[in-house]
Amino acid sequence: MLVDIAKYKMQNCNLKEAKKGQTAHYVELNPMWAVKFFENKEDRDHTYRLQKYASESFAAPPVGEVLVVTRQNKIGLSTTFWGYITGVATLDKDISSDKMKELSDKLLSIGIKWNDKRRANCGYYNGKLVCIDFDCEVITTDSISSQLIKYLANTYLPLRLSFVNEATRLIDYSGGNLDDVLKGVALDNRIGQHYFRPSPSWGGSCFPKDLVEVNNFYDHEKLNLPLISNIINTNDIHAEWTSKNIVDIYESKKLEGVILIGAAFKEDTDDLRNSPTTEVFKNLKSSIENVIVFDEIINNEDIVKFDYLESLNSPHLFVLMYPVKDSTLDRLNKIIEDSNSVTYIPWSL
Repeated sequence: MLVDIAKYKMQNCNLKEAKKGQTAHYVELNPMWAVKFFENKEDRDHTYRLQKYASESFAAPPVGEVLVVTRQNKIGLSTTFWGYITGVATLDKDISSDKMKELSDKLLSIGIKWNDKRRANCGYYNGKLVCIDFDCEVITTDSISSQLIKYLANTYLPLRLSFVNEATRLIDYSGGNLDDVLKGVALDNRIGQHYFRPSPSWGGSCFPKDLVEVNNFYDHEKLNLPLISNIINTNDIHAEWTSKNIVDIYESKKLEGVILIGAAFKEDTDDLRNSPTTEVFKNLKSSIENVIVFDEIINNEDIVKFDYLESLNSPHLFVLMYPVKDSTLDRLNKIIEDSNSVTYIPWSL
């Protein structure tokens, strides 16, 4: 049914009214699906392959059937269009530069260089920022190099995050100002601010998995890569450091319990895979009986909501695992004030 509608649109739509991308016409079929079609087969095949490949890493909307139709104009001349069905992404003109850079890095990590980095060329699909117009450079290489592009991109990023976390521990030990030091270092254009924010530790589905893969990629007896081989261990050490700080504050303030704000591995997602919150929770339970996890997005019987927090009548330690939206923070601050609780932000000493 959807294929028939798509073919009808390709044959009968007013091309002047269809949305126009770099090389494609675009017509929505319903709120979830659209048809993207081209005036030559090479452009269609190239874009389809890129989008299909990127969609497997959640960096583009999904693709459906491949189509070809011939339409005639008023004087009887025929034109062939090549197209495919695509998921519909929601545009947002206020996407931050950091989010754009994150999407660009994600595409590059799978071998796609995104040349036209404009907000008009990306949108949100199922809550994830995705590319919707592929004016891209494709790196064609052998299978080993292709694997290493992905593995090493997902090795460098946690390496950078681990450096910032180690720097955070050094700054804390030395009594320096965390924000001032990191801002000053990031002013060097060779370093920059992207992926240069401390955290309780890092997690997610990609970094841990690809770090394991890259460490399985070589014979450790024949090749010594101490930097790469110790990234995961460094992350575990930082999670333990974060946990120790929480225990020290909890005990020194004689509080009733600890509440970890944010269950996912980072903000604006419901992905719990390799979440730093899970690791910190496990560490804390060995010495603190009352440890609670709060998350506004994730629905889970082990995760509390605002109704639980608003019922508190004794002081707790609220640990902000990552930034939350202003409205959530305002509500949390009122609860913290009303219950005489204490706040700890591991990524902002």
